[in-house]
Amino acid sequence: MLGGCGSSSTATSPTAVATPTPAGPARTTLSLNAVADQQVYSSNLTQLAPNQSFSVDFKLDRINTNPNAQFRYAIEFWFTRTTDPTVADPATDGMVLSLFQVQGNTWNVWIRHPGDTGYVSTGVQAQVAAGTQKTLRVVRGPNGDIGLFLDGASLVGVPMYKESTYVTVRLVGTGATFTFVPGATSTSVGSSRF
Repeated sequence: MLGGCGSSSTATSPTAVATPTPAGPARTTLSLNAVADQQVYSSNLTQLAPNQSFSVDFKLDRINTNPNAQFRYAIEFWFTRTTDPTVADPATDGMVLSLFQVQGNTWNVWIRHPGDTGYVSTGVQAQVAAGTQKTLRVVRGPNGDIGLFLDGASLVGVPMYKESTYVTVRLVGTGATFTFVPGATSTSVGSSRF
C-alpha cells in the first residue's frame, strides 16, 4: 500500500453533480471532507495517456483543525496505474503531488516520484486560501512524462512511465470541492513537452 498520513476513512459516497456550462461540456463537481488525522480518497477523476491533458478546479472549503492533530493538512493528487490508489505499490506504481499547509494560507508543494516511497520538496510554495479557486493542469508528454501547473504557473515536470495513469484526489484533515470535465483531452502535436 502507498504510505500516507493518518488512518484511513471511507468517503460517504460523495455526490458528483454534472452541470452544463454555456461554452462547453458538462462539468462534474465533487465535494470531499476528511476530519483531522483522517484521510479520504475520491473516485478516479480521469485516466491520462501520453499526449493527453486534464484540468481540475479545486477550492479548499475548510481545514478541520484539531490542536492534537498528528498529521499535516493536505490536498493531494495521485497518479497511479492501479485504479485504486489505496492498494498501489509505491515501488512500482504512481506519483503524488502533495500540497500541505505550512502556516495560514501558505502551502508547500511536495512530490513523490514513481518508485520512491518518500516525498521530496519541489522548493515551491503556493497560496491556498479557503474559499479561493485554484486550477491544476496536468499535461503528459509523448514519452509519458508529466508536467504540473497551478493557476498557469509551472510547478514541476516529472519523469513517468508511458502507460496510462488514473488521477485521484486524497485529502488529509481538510474539506475541498473539485470541479472538472470528465475525461482527458489530447495535447496538440508539436506542442512543448510541458
